[in-house]
Amino acid sequence: MTIVASAAAYYWMSGLQSDIQGNMQGNLQNEFEEDLREFTLVSTSCDAATNTITLLILNPGSVNINAGDLIITLSSLSGSTLDTVIYSDFNGLGVSETQSIDVISTYDIQSSTVYAVRATIPGGKSSSDSCTGE
Repeated sequence: MTIVASAAAYYWMSGLQSDIQGNMQGNLQNEFEEDLREFTLVSTSCDAATNTITLLILNPGSVNINAGDLIITLSSLSGSTLDTVIYSDFNGLGVSETQSIDVISTYDIQSSTVYAVRATIPGGKSSSDSCTGE
């Protein structure tokens, strides 16, 4: 009886260890890839006539950027948030790829005014740039 109980406990512990090890490896892999994920705003423009913000995004990292909501925040240089636009058509970005994105702001962009623009990719990483209303 003791041998059967010991064998059952051994197999249970072996299975538990295997599950924990597999989960840890998966979590570490996901966090490692998230650390490698990066992007750069190559250029940003703000069109005062149409209230359009145009971003040119580059993925200089070594892993793809996932598809999902891209959040664009328009702010004054003093830091006040003027508008937040969620671009839900973002299909992700492969390594070394660039993508141009146009969004319409509900804020009335003014000519000759400098704005701060921040883009946040799925996963929470952000990059910032500035633009002048043209």
